[in-house]
Amino acid sequence: MRVELQRILDSSLFVHSQNLQRLLKHVVELTLCGRSDEIKEYALGVEVFNRGSSFDPRTDTIVRVEARRLRSRLNEYYSGEGAAARILISIPKGSYVPEFCVREDVQTPPPPTRPARHHEGVLWWASALIAVLGIGLPLAFWLRPKPTVNTVYSAVPLTNYSGHEICPSFSPDGERVAFAWDGEKRDNFDIYIKQIGVAEPLRLTTDPRADLSPAWSPDGRTIAFLRVTSSERAEVLLTGPFGGPAQRVAEVAAPQLEYWRLRLMAWSPDSKWLVVSDGPSPDSAICLCLVSLETGEKRALTSPPGAFKDFDPAFSPDMKQLAFIRYEATSNIYVISLSKYLYTEGNPKQLTFGNGGTGSPVWTRDGRALLFARREGAGAPSLWRVTLSEPRKLDPLPIPADNADSIALSPQRGRLVYGRTRNDANIWGLELPASPSSGPLNLISKIWIASNT
Repeated sequence: MRVELQRILDSSLFVHSQNLQRLLKHVVELTLCGRSDEIKEYALGVEVFNRGSSFDPRTDTIVRVEARRLRSRLNEYYSGEGAAARILISIPKGSYVPEFCVREDVQTPPPPTRPARHHEGVLWWASALIAVLGIGLPLAFWLRPKPTVNTVYSAVPLTNYSGHEICPSFSPDGERVAFAWDGEKRDNFDIYIKQIGVAEPLRLTTDPRADLSPAWSPDGRTIAFLRVTSSERAEVLLTGPFGGPAQRVAEVAAPQLEYWRLRLMAWSPDSKWLVVSDGPSPDSAICLCLVSLETGEKRALTSPPGAFKDFDPAFSPDMKQLAFIRYEATSNIYVISLSKYLYTEGNPKQLTFGNGGTGSPVWTRDGRALLFARREGAGAPSLWRVTLSEPRKLDPLPIPADNADSIALSPQRGRLVYGRTRNDANIWGLELPASPSSGPLNLISKIWIASNT
């Protein structure tokens, strides 16, 4: 990526324009370092154009003017000197955060005179010897009426790690994914951050004990994760998105090994509470507990019968409901109502009734439905949708992914990341058009960089 940036800066269109050079280099470097949330108009005026602390974007339009010039100059570059470039850097209108894309050697077909039976989309692939993550699915697609056109999606590479990559969690802006990875030597799980469009992940933790289930706070400031300290106990820890000392907030039962790849905690939408799985011991019943980050209070939310275990929690967007998976011989989705003060109201309502391995529920943006993974063997659909109004009616998602076992969504960017387990485990993802009838995807604007560049 930096090689492509330097080519642009050295081109005849940029070499004599200091303002455009500084602006482009600044926003690209911040994004590559995982700091795209710092790219704001005021900060650009002060840091790039030396306007000083009194800079007022309402009266001084230099950032907007130069950003418009930069967009125009980039378009001109890729129409001329950069016409053969494989990597594209663009600044979308309405934003100063750059996007990195790959130009594919394909021609966009002419729009059909009637809806096509199948529209191919994009999906990223990444090797990892036993598990997977992936990116991109406009949430609006699932909030629309059921489409009358079959939409099918296919895959292209994203990353190429060896080892086990599990427990994906999006940053609030949808530009980064936190996950647990046991590394190239497959010797210990730590927490990593993958910036979309950047080949190498950022390592957040280096402890010799296993770190699992990262969960990015909705305000973007904190990543919670679980550290397994013994065969019986584990700690809930907090760290920043760029690493640093970890703060302990609670102690819980250590998950048994077969549950390590599950979502073991979830944030409330206001970033004030965590829901974690806990119990007297790993082989006892495991309930869901609410932990206050302000007071340290911890109280049980569920009471599973017998030796059932409650994992995979997910708050609804309005914080009025909590979805989770109840595991024993089989696993199914339950939803429980919550009061204004996050006390449970009534008994959990069961939404699925299958005999397979159901897991990882995530809410659609309107809070009316859940997407989830369901493992039913090779070749069978494994990503599904269920509405609260029709709990026994399951709709498969148009994604050819068998053996998926975890899902995360980015509400802001409408992206989906999911884990897929095979004999070799990989990271998968996709991005669909906002409407299934909107025609084929523009591959140049939709494919994120997947390989080392």
